[in-house]
Amino acid sequence: MWYLLLTFSAEEDAPGRTAELDAWLAGRRLPALTPVEAAALAGDGVLLAGGGVPDFPVRDFLGMLGGVGWRRPECVQLLVREPGDDRWAAVAGA
Repeated sequence: MWYLLLTFSAEEDAPGRTAELDAWLAGRRLPALTPVEAAALAGDGVLLAGGGVPDFPVRDFLGMLGGVGWRRPECVQLLVREPGDDRWAAVAGA
């Protein structure tokens, strides 16, 4: 199973941002992202978890993230755990 963690600055969490990401996922029949209490992990950031699917289009998701229009794109981080792997890896380009 694929799993992912997406984090970004809290100032980016404008109304509709998570809905925009979830709409993209829904269009591909993938589950919505779940907010995670991030105070201890991401400071003032937003932490969303997702995945739990056998196949996840990481490159397509990165392309969508790149087109979102983040004010602080350097604060957007995507970590994935691929099927059969125990470790999380940062994905270049997020």
